[in-house]
Amino acid sequence: MPMDETLPGFVPLVWPGFCTLIGPLWSRPVGDGPDVVIGLRIEPRHANSGGYAHGGLISTLADIALTHAILRRCGPEFLIVTVQHEHRFHRQRQARRLGRGRGAG
Repeated sequence: MPMDETLPGFVPLVWPGFCTLIGPLWSRPVGDGPDVVIGLRIEPRHANSGGYAHGGLISTLADIALTHAILRRCGPEFLIVTVQHEHRFHRQRQARRLGRGRGAG
């Protein structure tokens, strides 16, 4: 999905480095606090052999959402490094659907 095709309520999330390889990414704040929703249009390139979003992609979105929420709470000068996080997948997300991850700070 090109950046000029906005998702309702979302704004483009431009983050250099690795994130440019999976995007475009979108963000939407949740209320006035640090919580944020990260959006990504799931494309065929994001799919595993079964046609669903790859688990590594979902883990990456969760990591980005968490990092973004921490930055909203602590500011850009705060150093964030993911040491460990765990994921449990409850359902599949088919290609051409919107994937979302919520970060709570």
